[in-house]
Amino acid sequence: MNTRVCAGASCSQEVTIPSIRRPEVQIIGSRPARKSTTRIREEMMTKVILLVLVIAAAVWYFDFSRRMTDASIRASYQAQIDALGQFDAEPICTAMDDSYTASVTVRGSDSTPQKTHGKAAACATWTKAMHRLKLLSERTGGMLEPDFDFEIKSITLTPNHKSATVEISSAMRLGNMTLSRSQSIEHLIRRNGRILSTGSEDTVWVYQGE
Repeated sequence: MNTRVCAGASCSQEVTIPSIRRPEVQIIGSRPARKSTTRIREEMMTKVILLVLVIAAAVWYFDFSRRMTDASIRASYQAQIDALGQFDAEPICTAMDDSYTASVTVRGSDSTPQKTHGKAAACATWTKAMHRLKLLSERTGGMLEPDFDFEIKSITLTPNHKSATVEISSAMRLGNMTLSRSQSIEHLIRRNGRILSTGSEDTVWVYQGE
């Protein structure tokens, strides 16, 4: 920058005065704004709620979902009886645990007096029997349909209500003819909210007619 120096009327030679630049300030970074106390509390409450939900789900799965009551056991059997009235073996099959094993003693028949079968064989037997009974009902116009008598003699629950032993008496009739009677002791568990049978000891009496 050029500047002329004057004193009164006379002025001296122009003098060049260098201009002064302001130093540039470079912002390397800035600190993030602190979260408000309210925001922090909201986040903490959200985490606490999620933790409570996880704990509640775990308790339900490992405890309440595996508990049984006298009423829930009876309701489970009633659902199976209702399915038999519709010639539907599926609810009976799904009520068997994968580990299901039944020991069956047959009396009054030419068949094998005692045998043991697993879930697949038991389900196949029920499915075949329901198919035959349904055909019989359809061919007779509903005049011949099976009647099932089912009585729960006793229910013994373990202290933690996660398993039970049930004593059952049942009979199947076709018109005035009794086809079979049975006495069973069944072992139940509850898994994922469902009551399942892990096995049974059955004694079956087969009749030609009564």
